[in-house]
Amino acid sequence: MYNHLQKIIFLIAVLMSSGVADARTVPDTLDYAQQQYNEGNFANVISLLRHSTGDTATIAPDSFKIHATLLLSDAYAAMGNKERAYTYYRLYKQMADTIRYRTQSAFLDSLVARDQLLEKEQMRIERQLTLDEEKVQLQQRKVWIWIATLLCIGVLLLVIQIWRIRRKQQQIAEKGRYQLVKEKKWPN
Repeated sequence: MYNHLQKIIFLIAVLMSSGVADARTVPDTLDYAQQQYNEGNFANVISLLRHSTGDTATIAPDSFKIHATLLLSDAYAAMGNKERAYTYYRLYKQMADTIRYRTQSAFLDSLVARDQLLEKEQMRIERQLTLDEEKVQLQQRKVWIWIATLLCIGVLLLVIQIWRIRRKQQQIAEKGRYQLVKEKKWPN
């Protein structure tokens, strides 16, 4: 009875992994294959996983394919078929390397993207600093222009005041001379 039940479960697992079922059955298939491997049913493991890795290649995730291929390699090795074991082990290594490459490539891409963002941010900060420096320089120029303008106005006012004072002194001097000349001309 137990042997018959085991065969039914095996057939259900094969049917579930044949692409008829959706991807949710993939972990169940791998768990069942691992259980069969642990119990020493290597032929069942090979039959199930060869079928699963071939037919469900489009729906099985990479982690399933890697584990299934390694389990196939172990099952063939346990059955004494070293050539097939090595073939599946090489396939396992290729898939693992491909996933590692994709992971590293994605990581490097994220680093490049982060560096580009940092460069853009640094350029933005440098532009902002340049604009701030230009604003400060413009304000300093305005202050110097105001100082120069006030100095010019002050010098101009000083010149005007000096001119007025000299003019008044000249007028006083002329008036005094005029008075002297008048007094000398018409003595009383």
